[in-house]
Amino acid sequence: MARTIPLIYIILFTVACAHQTASHTSQKTEAAIPIHMSFGAVWDDAQRCTEAVKAGWRLPRQSNKFRIGTWNIRWFPDGKPGEKANKYGGTDVEWLACVIAALDVDILAVQEFKLTRRGKNALEQLIDTLNNLTDEPWAWESDVCPDPTRQHVGFLYRTAKVHLSHITSHSEIDPTVRTKNASEVCPGKLRPALAAYVASKRGGVDFHFVTSHLDAGNSKRDYSNRTKAWKLLDKVYEARIAKKDDSDFIFGADFNSIGCPKCGVRNDKDEIGRLLSTLKELKRPLIAAKPSVRCTQYYRGRSGMIDQIVHNTEMHEAKGAKQLISGICAAASCRTLDASYIGALKYLSDHCPVLMDLNDTDIDS
Repeated sequence: MARTIPLIYIILFTVACAHQTASHTSQKTEAAIPIHMSFGAVWDDAQRCTEAVKAGWRLPRQSNKFRIGTWNIRWFPDGKPGEKANKYGGTDVEWLACVIAALDVDILAVQEFKLTRRGKNALEQLIDTLNNLTDEPWAWESDVCPDPTRQHVGFLYRTAKVHLSHITSHSEIDPTVRTKNASEVCPGKLRPALAAYVASKRGGVDFHFVTSHLDAGNSKRDYSNRTKAWKLLDKVYEARIAKKDDSDFIFGADFNSIGCPKCGVRNDKDEIGRLLSTLKELKRPLIAAKPSVRCTQYYRGRSGMIDQIVHNTEMHEAKGAKQLISGICAAASCRTLDASYIGALKYLSDHCPVLMDLNDTDIDS
């Protein structure tokens, strides 16, 4: 017998996709969202996304805003570690470019990029597709860790609207000890931070933009590495100001805030509470804007909040901004999913983009 989808689900998810503001509902008592649901043209498949973008659809924003974002694009372009693509064929590069164009982001921090020959070719394909879809030039930057198969961090940005300078990989954020045959810029076992001084070519907002990818896992060691990295942000901050004397500082990253039950940190909510408390107590305090929904990633159908954008407390251009979480996370309102049937989670990433709109004017104090 064919499965019938109740009309109420269709109504609820149409509203969720249009507005991306529905509240977070408990995962423990609800059934998984029915399969074959639409999450909106951009997120349903590559063809519908391309049609929507070529027709002019973009995620709405005000004309006087400068949009930044962060997105972990799972092991781009293969979807897994190693030299070969996963069984699904890896990242759908054309679809990814279409989604980035639809997000209407000026600069996007990215995590989990490989810089193998396949990886670099896929990056060039991504840039070419973005150029064609948006009728404007794009570029990419990455950290300079020498191992091409490791997870790298980087930036994708619109060169006609954004100027990058003082681009540097910062090992200061990696709390692990020096490894054998390590490079000077990437001496430890974990990822460095990548930073650039970003200046808008339209309005005038300028700031240090930093991204990284903290240690994954829920073991005591993993959690310890993350908490050390939080405190090491002070060193990254000082290193940035030494390069360019501007206190405006934004860190958009995969914090991997999944908790550590053996450490007394039960889940992502507990860890985020500790994270935000620690960031407020730094020598140069950092804060996070309120997220539009309470998740940024799906793992085995359940959502979690592990990606964030934080900024210094005195950055006037960020005042009043929210963390706008897009994609499947927003469309599903963080509810439990039958993730095996959702194309975007297979061919793009199990993470969702996190965006923030800044006032595009230079009002440094």
